[in-house]
Amino acid sequence: MLVPRLARAEVVAEVGARFQAMGRVRIEAAFPEAQAAACLTALRGSEHAALQRVDPAAGFQIWRFGFVPGVGCEHPLCELGRWLQGDAVGWVSALTGAPLGAELDPMLLSDKACKAAFRDGYDARAETVGRAIGYQVHFTPATWPVEWGGHLEVLAGPGGEVIERWAPAWNAIDVFELRGGVSWRRLPMIERHVEGYTITGGFHAAS
Repeated sequence: MLVPRLARAEVVAEVGARFQAMGRVRIEAAFPEAQAAACLTALRGSEHAALQRVDPAAGFQIWRFGFVPGVGCEHPLCELGRWLQGDAVGWVSALTGAPLGAELDPMLLSDKACKAAFRDGYDARAETVGRAIGYQVHFTPATWPVEWGGHLEVLAGPGGEVIERWAPAWNAIDVFELRGGVSWRRLPMIERHVEGYTITGGFHAAS
């Protein structure tokens, strides 16, 4: 599934060094372009349902779609899902230096980034109980300025200052530490008519 160069030992070592230094790493041009385009087309054709919570302290409005990869199915999302729950486990274990296992729940979640989507401050670890390493797979065909909203913010704590912002990306994988350190996130409301998709999941520590 990955582009071949990302499986080379020297590339895994280089990516792993960046992960160890920062606690996260972004890998761009992760999949062959034709496969990434097929995944984007499939996500655009999927019904992302609106989920909302009106809460002055911790509200959100997101559009989400869940799917379970089919065994032997050639649908682009099924192929991606089988890779995330199969070969990706060993690959991420190698670059993070952490023995990992796939999640037991086979369902994968896609969030659609579009106008009016937002999430107030939340603890990423509270949502990912049992995960040691998290990931996000990005299929955003065009980036947009931070002023438009939609750049994931890493916070110093609940209501704390913004430490860094993670921009949406095309054909990219973010791998990030969940076992310690900063865990608070926020997605400022998207103000423009833009479009992007992010598949989020993780791996637990192998026993």
